[in-house]
Amino acid sequence: MMLALVLALGQEPGALAFSPKSELFTCDAQEGSVWNVTSGKRVAAGLDHPESLLFVGERLFVIQRQELTELIDLDHDGVTDTYSCLCASWKVSQEPAQSAHGLSFADGWFTTTLSSGEYLRIALADGHHESATAMPQTSFAIPAGFEPYSGQNCDGHARVIVDEAGTCRLSSAGLIARARTGKPVFDLVALHARTNGFELEFSAPIAPGFGWDPALWSVDSKPALSASVSADRKHVELGVAGLAPGSTLELHALGPLPSETGAAAASTSAWFTLRALPKDRPVAVLAQPARASESGWTTLFDGKDTSHWRGYKQQDMPEKGWAVENGVLENHGGGGDIVSREEYADFELALEWKIPAGSNSGIFFHASEDHGYVWESAPEMQILDDAGHPDGKNPKTSAGSNYALIAPPANVTRPVGCWNQVRLLVRGSHVEHWMNGVKLLEYELWTPEWKALVAGSKFASMPGYGLNPTGHLALQDHGDEVSFRDIKVRVPVR
Repeated sequence: MMLALVLALGQEPGALAFSPKSELFTCDAQEGSVWNVTSGKRVAAGLDHPESLLFVGERLFVIQRQELTELIDLDHDGVTDTYSCLCASWKVSQEPAQSAHGLSFADGWFTTTLSSGEYLRIALADGHHESATAMPQTSFAIPAGFEPYSGQNCDGHARVIVDEAGTCRLSSAGLIARARTGKPVFDLVALHARTNGFELEFSAPIAPGFGWDPALWSVDSKPALSASVSADRKHVELGVAGLAPGSTLELHALGPLPSETGAAAASTSAWFTLRALPKDRPVAVLAQPARASESGWTTLFDGKDTSHWRGYKQQDMPEKGWAVENGVLENHGGGGDIVSREEYADFELALEWKIPAGSNSGIFFHASEDHGYVWESAPEMQILDDAGHPDGKNPKTSAGSNYALIAPPANVTRPVGCWNQVRLLVRGSHVEHWMNGVKLLEYELWTPEWKALVAGSKFASMPGYGLNPTGHLALQDHGDEVSFRDIKVRVPVR
């Protein structure tokens, strides 16, 4: 359960520690547990908000809210048998002011920080404690076998890179994914300061066409001035205004950043404390290369023409609700769903959608007109503002889901008001949902597993739901505002 949480986009992992055997351990403060990520075992449970952990030799210690505890595995099965309290005698209060955070060890003493800002050090020998004047800054090297992170340092929470320009802290979510799977992951590996911006280094090529929009890069809550992607697509250079030594800046992408294989970056966030600006090392400002044209596409909406669409069970487009404004197909509610004039069995649909806060809509396929509504026959790829709509609280009805049936692993939408790119791929029974370059989910229609999903859902009373081998594409009028553009479809050549 915790291992899935730390891999969610935007979810920061808990404290980290490597064992002498180079196994990665982490703690989950909310769950009150400690995990061996490498083995997948939950090492300890029932802890009170464990904040940090570390190894002293082969001995594992964890700092809880008001206790320093040694986790002892007597039978060497990887699970704690004895929770041995080393120290819990500092001032205890019902207020959070005396809760402990962080843990370091040097010269026979642990040091932790209390929420009040005081420092406390605890003797390994007998557990007695006394005030400390500072919290030692400790870090450990990430061992071999955890490429591309091996050789970098970790401070127990984040990866840390120090160079002449300053100190960069990066998320360790990808490191945990690497330990859990044993395989390299797509991630932001390093961030380097430049004279007028930053250079981001990734572990694998970014998907073609992504990373170029400066409005989708945030530096201290402001968009970058420019964004350029290197020829190998492993580096992004961002122009940033007003860089000054002594400042700490937070940088992240707005929405996911996909690899060329459709994986979302484990993290795109970093924090950089500038010590000195590099001289004569400006960021590159490049023109985005034109994408090679792809054959076989039929444009269903080009910014003007809606002739490929009509109202559900109607001959023409609805007279109200739907309109073309500034090259965008907009729906303001009240016109009903629209469907493609043509029917499609196997296809690849590409489009972009945008919604305001709280809106809900959807993209349907294999729709028939034998029922009162599109959704009585057609599977749906959900369009939603997860944060602003009640459906966002249920993963199975969140943005990108196979509505009410299959949840996406994470929310990969861009902020409300930004365009989101969709690919919906159907080949026989096989279906794939892609959003913003990320392959969200795939499933098989018509199988016993599919029928079981439908039977356990709100569609159980709808005979034939999701069983059509062909049908119309449809865009939903859910009564909320939604905009579409660049709609096209491609049918495989037989």
